[in-house]
Amino acid sequence: MTGHVPEREAALAHLAGFVPRMGERYARRRNYVEHGADGPTSALSPWLSTGLLTEREVLATALEAHGAEAAASFVREVFWRLYFRGWLEHRPEVWTRYREDVTRLASLHAGTEGWRRAVSGETGIECYDTWLAELVETGWLHNHVRLWFASIWIFTLGLPWQLGADLFLRHLKDADAASNTLSWRWVAGLHSRGKHYVAHADNIATFTEGRFTPTGLADDPEPLAWDDPPDPVWPEAAPVRDGDLHVATQENLAPVRDGTAALVLAPVPLSPEGGTVGERFRTDAVARCGARVVAPEDLPPGRIVVHAHPTGPVADRLARLDREIVFARRTIDEVVWPHATKGYFRLGKQIPQLLSALSLS
Repeated sequence: MTGHVPEREAALAHLAGFVPRMGERYARRRNYVEHGADGPTSALSPWLSTGLLTEREVLATALEAHGAEAAASFVREVFWRLYFRGWLEHRPEVWTRYREDVTRLASLHAGTEGWRRAVSGETGIECYDTWLAELVETGWLHNHVRLWFASIWIFTLGLPWQLGADLFLRHLKDADAASNTLSWRWVAGLHSRGKHYVAHADNIATFTEGRFTPTGLADDPEPLAWDDPPDPVWPEAAPVRDGDLHVATQENLAPVRDGTAALVLAPVPLSPEGGTVGERFRTDAVARCGARVVAPEDLPPGRIVVHAHPTGPVADRLARLDREIVFARRTIDEVVWPHATKGYFRLGKQIPQLLSALSLS
């Protein structure tokens, strides 16, 4: 999928084109890896990750076009994004540990032959090498491919999940601290105790419709050793006051559209290495959004309300400033996050009530 133009108009056009496939076809075909304009998955995530589209908009569109029953599969996938964000905001230490691990592990593995083959696409596992090239060239991968890729990285190649997550964070146009970090932890068996995701050759063959039938994959690996995540702590939000200066960011450009923010923070790299398709997408989205771009250190004086997630690369960058900063929460976050303390399926049972609370049903 290469057609992600980092502009609101392109996002709306793509959303409109996907509307007919949001219902029964999505539920039936979403795990199949098909490319092109008529693929079964939405490929909306780069625009969602920058706020050029919002989860509320795509939920409303799906429900209006197909109704709650037919659109249920698509709606559940949107709530996975919201769930992962809420789960991480309850446990910001998981993000901090991950970032520390990336620095430590990179120094141990950089230069090793296994690492070199994995990041240059020379593993000899045809599907993996093909997907790596696709990731680097396009900045996007089908969600099912992401799971297979992560499983091969962890269980077949024996590399640390943290470095794989950083590879994705560096290259993906839809790179999101929560969805990316927690998806990799889920594959490794660290998000839900005893549950991990293993890529099997027959599954890959089925859902790539025979394009790939790999050999030599780890068939029955154990999940990684469990590391108890911190207990959830509800992050209280500071109130927004009159006179606060609102600043949009690469994580949420919507406040520029509604006139809440006249400034947008200069893009913050998501990984120590840059220059990728994903980074260019975010940089261009900020440049084209219509607001004045300012570097973090050049923010005007006063109390700053930042439209970004309280946990993640942007928050990490702002934490270095000696400023009073408040992170704004969207209504959808306030509604969903309190239910994101344990596993997804507990939240999933609440989706009808959450849609009602959001006036979407």
